[in-house]
Order: sequence, then structure tokens, then C-alpha cells
Amino acid sequence: MSQVKTMDRDTHVNFEDQQNINLFARKNAKLQDILEQIAEKEKDMQNLEDASSELMLTDSTDLIPYPHVLN
Repeated sequence: MSQVKTMDRDTHVNFEDQQNINLFARKNAKLQDILEQIAEKEKDMQNLEDASSELMLTDSTDLIPYPHVLN
């Protein structure tokens, strides 16, 4: 049976490197937030386009029931 040796190595990071790591982490988190907002806006835009298409397909004399939504 073979043994696998593992070595615990401490990685030393200087102050400037740590600052760059932290900056990257903050910017990456912000990017993820923005990407989520974009996806939400794209979904909202698609819903509005679908609603617009439905309105165009209806007869102008048809009553269109819609819920009143306040944001």
C-alpha cells in the first residue's frame, strides 16, 4: 500500500498582493450583481414585448382585463 504525503505549505502574500486580491473580489462581486440585474431587466423587457404583442393582436373593441400593479 502506498502512502501519499501531503505537505502543508503556508503561502505568504504581501500587503500589495492582498490589496489586489481584495480589489478583484469586490469588482467580481459587483460584476455578478450587475449581470443579475441585466438578466432581470431582460426578463422584464421580454414580458413587456409579449404584452405589447398581445395588445396588438386584440380587437380594439375587446375589453382587456389587467391587474393594477404598483412598484
